[in-house]
Order: sequence, then C-alpha cells, then structure tokens
Amino acid sequence: MASRALTLLLALLPAAASAYPNTHPVLAWSSRSSKALSSVAASDAVKTGSHTIAEALYNHDAICEHDAVVIVEHSGLHASDLRSLSPSCHMAKALSGAPSTLQLVYVESGDRTANPFVDMAGVVSRRCRSRAVSHSPGFDLALDAEQGKHVVSISLLPLEDGEMGSSRKSAMASQESWLSSELAKIEKVFSNYLVTISSSFVRSRATHIILHLVLLPSLVWRA
Repeated sequence: MASRALTLLLALLPAAASAYPNTHPVLAWSSRSSKALSSVAASDAVKTGSHTIAEALYNHDAICEHDAVVIVEHSGLHASDLRSLSPSCHMAKALSGAPSTLQLVYVESGDRTANPFVDMAGVVSRRCRSRAVSHSPGFDLALDAEQGKHVVSISLLPLEDGEMGSSRKSAMASQESWLSSELAKIEKVFSNYLVTISSSFVRSRATHIILHLVLLPSLVWRA
C-alpha cells in the first residue's frame, strides 16, 4: 500500500527523460487535509505551467493554515528520475499516506532557469508571518517551533543535464536519502506541514561550452 501512489505515477513515465523537453515533475503532499492543495489539484491550474500552479497554491487563502510550508528545489530533476527511487522510499510513503496530494509528471517550466515555487517562498513567509529558513546539504537545519510558523526552502544538489545511467541513479538516491532525513526532522517539530518538490533547468557542461562559443565569437576566433 505504501508504494501505490508512486507506482501509479511511475507507470505513466516513458523510458526516456527527453520525451517531454522543458518539463519537470511537481509533487506535493500535506500531513493534514489541505484546502489549498486540494483546491489546486482540482482546478484548471494543473493543466498550465509551473508559474500558474505555484501562484494558485501559495496565494490560496488557506495556505497559512499549515505550520510549516516546505519548498524543495531539485534542479535538473526529470520525471524519469523518479523511476530509480525505491517504492519504499520516504517520498512514496508520503504520497501514499497523505490526506492531500498533487502529483504532476510533466509540468511546463516556462522560464527554464527560474523556479516559481522557490521564488514565491518570500511571499508565503510575509503572508503567513512565518520564519524563513534556507537549507541545503552540508548545513544544520535550524527549526524553532516557539518562533511560530516556518517556510523552509531546501535546495538539493542539482542533477547534471548530461548525467545518465548508474551515476545519475546514484546521485538521485543519495539526494532522496538526505532529503528524507531532513523531512523527518521537520515532521518531528511540526505536525501540520505542506511539502512541494519541483525543479528548474540545469545546463550541461556541453551546453555551457556551446553558449560560450556562440556568445563570444570574437574571443574564440581572434587567434
């Protein structure tokens, strides 16, 4: 039962990550029934791009009912990366057991280098008068329930666009494991929380080289 939600999600995924370019998955769940999340999941916003979805969710009147809003960014994440996750991982269990969820496999990015979910963290913090916390691997997670509501922005290490095979699978598993431990810490402090996981485009090293050649032709060909 714990893996049903992610299993259904993965059943929709093609083998190739590039089947739908300029898209990324958006996953969200809450520990308690969420009017904000349920409203967005049932609305036409899910048929549009990431900006519309983020705005509909974080501008919803009920978003401040959550004691913690957790905004996770995993740059470079593709729908096919979810294939490599174990059905017993934290994400699968969370999606299976949560009273409110949002599971979108292919969401149009719009501005490929921006993540509207992350960009709106400050909006949510101000609206809900929440303590803003930024977190990433290598740092301690600073939570204090006595300071009231929290908006926790978590940045995972990016998945390289050109990385494939066992290397990418290993990187994905490592990031998911670390995220699971950090989410467990949040769950111990706040019983009413909402988590979103989204992505943004990451240029491969090859893309950086090509752009450099195109944008700086005078320097390249001067010799």
